[in-house]
Amino acid sequence: MNPRGSLCHSAGPECSRETRSGAQGRNRTADTGIFNPQAVPSNARAFAGSAPNQVPPRYQSSHGGRYPARGRIDTLNTATVYPSHCAYGIPEVPAYEGPLPSRFVAWPNRKRAAEGDGLHMFVDDTRFEPVWTSPDRYRRHFEGRVVCSADFSSYTDWPLAACLWNTYRSRWLARTMYELGARVIPAVSWAGPETFSFAFAGLARGGSVAISAYGATRFEAAFRAGCEAMVVAIAPSRVVVVGGVLPEWLARCVDGAGVGVGGAFPARLVGRVHYFPANTIADRRAA
Repeated sequence: MNPRGSLCHSAGPECSRETRSGAQGRNRTADTGIFNPQAVPSNARAFAGSAPNQVPPRYQSSHGGRYPARGRIDTLNTATVYPSHCAYGIPEVPAYEGPLPSRFVAWPNRKRAAEGDGLHMFVDDTRFEPVWTSPDRYRRHFEGRVVCSADFSSYTDWPLAACLWNTYRSRWLARTMYELGARVIPAVSWAGPETFSFAFAGLARGGSVAISAYGATRFEAAFRAGCEAMVVAIAPSRVVVVGGVLPEWLARCVDGAGVGVGGAFPARLVGRVHYFPANTIADRRAA
């Protein structure tokens, strides 16, 4: 928005008099906001009466309209809609029950990952935002690997709509990575109890899920409430906990496969992982 508060840049003080007068002569949007349909190019007027989901011919590309030739216009990734049983349309992510790697490498260090290593995206959102924008571009890094999918953040002081949108984005990207060949363990996160109605949507009941223990000891009550709500909602068979310090009640849930119980893991390159049967959380609710 320019200093004068107008959304029309041609009306700003930096524009020349010729530009402003020309705009006023054509459709008068510079000062009054009156719209003249005759000022719209003829090809755009012809397209206006077509089907709502049709893509203008000049924006079609070899990607079927998903990544347009003249810049990316589908910034919300609404061109690809996955099946959903949720009223909000949050995509379904198929369950993963395969073997788990003994090491998960953080997404920013994906080039250091050895064969057989998993990847996780429990890092700052800005580090995997480009994957949301262009998942095909990063396919070679996650195809065939076990991946704890993107965990777009949700916070208790955010508007509920923002938390819902980031939950949608997390599931959409998890499903897209699955379709592109990754063995996806969907990441789960939540904010306050008001997010529990959608935080676990799209997750297969009885499948494996991943959570992060970063901040779990600092906000232990909220973390535990979310874990227990997750178990009730989707009854996961396995929960992978990547990074952080495990609270005592959670450390007791780790079975013999876990290593470094209660230890602090480096955030940059995670070399250890906890995983355990999820029913152990339910068994220890009263602990």
